[in-house]
Amino acid sequence: EKEEENVKQEILDYVYEQVVHAYTTTYGKLPLQQPFQDDAQVKRDITEQVLRQRLVPGIYLKTKNNTKVVVFTKRFVDDLATHFPQIANLRSLAELFNWEYGETRIGGDVLYGVSVPLDKLAEMLAGKEE
Repeated sequence: EKEEENVKQEILDYVYEQVVHAYTTTYGKLPLQQPFQDDAQVKRDITEQVLRQRLVPGIYLKTKNNTKVVVFTKRFVDDLATHFPQIANLRSLAELFNWEYGETRIGGDVLYGVSVPLDKLAEMLAGKEE
């Protein structure tokens, strides 16, 4: 159980590292965080900006029923699997985090993906959500 929590945290850290790397490569340094700003909100804003521009290969942002949703596709999970042997495929990622797995439309294509609401992902990235 502890082991699984550690792996989840490491995966979340890795996802956010990819987002931050894409952000800094594209926009320069991260915006300064104000003392009163909520960590989850900051991470949400940065993640949303990066994913809206499709700066991390294999991770998309879409709107579903008025909710912003982050979709991880095979391309990103293949990258993840090189770092985390526990993640064999999309389904294992979905099962680990209890996220939604299934077909999703990205642009004109229908792909299999793992979906999580952006707000929930941001809370998890900030360490506030199990």
